[in-house]
Amino acid sequence: MTFDTCQGEERDVILYSMVATQLNDKLAYVFPKSLEDADEVDHILRQQRLKVGFSRAKERIHFFLSKPIEDFSGAIGKALQHFKGVLEKAKTAPGPADTDPKSPMEKKLLAWLNQTQLMQTFGDYIEIDSQYPIGEYLRQLDPSYQHPNYKVDFLLKISGAGKSVSIIIEYDGFKEHFTDLDEVDASNYGLYMKPDDVERQKVLESYGYRFLRVNRFNLGKDPVRTLDERLARMAHEALQATKPHPFVDKVKEQTNGLANGDMRQCSACGEVQSIDEFRDMKLASGYGRKCQSCKKAGRQRQRRVRVAGSRRG
Repeated sequence: MTFDTCQGEERDVILYSMVATQLNDKLAYVFPKSLEDADEVDHILRQQRLKVGFSRAKERIHFFLSKPIEDFSGAIGKALQHFKGVLEKAKTAPGPADTDPKSPMEKKLLAWLNQTQLMQTFGDYIEIDSQYPIGEYLRQLDPSYQHPNYKVDFLLKISGAGKSVSIIIEYDGFKEHFTDLDEVDASNYGLYMKPDDVERQKVLESYGYRFLRVNRFNLGKDPVRTLDERLARMAHEALQATKPHPFVDKVKEQTNGLANGDMRQCSACGEVQSIDEFRDMKLASGYGRKCQSCKKAGRQRQRRVRVAGSRRG
């Protein structure tokens, strides 16, 4: 597939080949020289090619380069520099400025997390994201996701022994997350959480995430030690679990299937299915873009339209 043939298609994982030599850089003839607006038709077409090509990946992009990014010029050079910056930023631990400015406790929570023995010992195996747009992420993975675009205070990803666990950490402000404030205390706060928060947690747990709720009632006298013990216990239990979450299994199966060509995403219903469901010997490639179910439904609609038209005639 080339940048000119991917219009209207998407994939979870896309490999981009940017192979070029210093003396024979054909990329200069494919992409625009700059990202600035221009009136020339050729420039507009090249800009469109760049935008369409780089917007086809839903989950992950792999670039194959034959020279350092710094040696790429023009618009393609700026695009590659952008993706390099995104990758470098993702590897950088969040700081106080990355937390919600409306929630001062998030800054404290981040500081406590960084002081835990877990982070001090296994920091190389842990990734922390602040204000993570988890709803947007899940919507890209799961076409059937119909919930809000949730954001979580922190998403902690721990890897080890060939497994990984994702823990959502939320700080629940007293006034913002509890009802009947005069009745709430350390013995019953779980009963007075706002329904929206409970539903949100249930939704995200259904996708395999573990939840660590932090509030004034469960931090204890030593917040760092309390967080360390709770996180270590949750991580140990999750990594020792032998039964993977079904949604995680489904995503892995689909990602691997799309990568090796055993599966394909239907352009009509959006479902990822076996490549056999797209077999169409009328086409030169032997496979179509729509699954058999969608094609059958389309033929039935056309048949009903023809019957209705003949009756009117």
